[in-house]
Amino acid sequence: MHPIVRDEVYLIGYEAIRNAHAHSAGIRIDVTLTYAKDLSLSVRDNGIGIDSVIAESGKDGHFGLPSMRERAARIGGRLRIQTSANHGTEIKIVIPGSLAFGHPRPSPLDKVKAIFERVDKN
Repeated sequence: MHPIVRDEVYLIGYEAIRNAHAHSAGIRIDVTLTYAKDLSLSVRDNGIGIDSVIAESGKDGHFGLPSMRERAARIGGRLRIQTSANHGTEIKIVIPGSLAFGHPRPSPLDKVKAIFERVDKN
């Protein structure tokens, strides 16, 4: 993985976890890191959600959400914030594999195809 992508994803995840702990009033935080064709990180809580204005533009004097957006943009990622008073908040970043890994990661189907191609050649 590209070291800058690694560091930025770590910092986004850290901030998302810290915010969920400090502000959500929830009792659960789920973190999912997925290495597939793309790299994705999801931090989800079961708390009270984020006011839509704050979710969109951040809170005066606070830099958490704006810095997550800036970090995501810097590494070519897409940051999504889904929030609901009834279901908590999910912050998810997806970075294309070609940017995160330096090349597109093959899907499981691509790996199987490669095996059969090698067998056919022999």
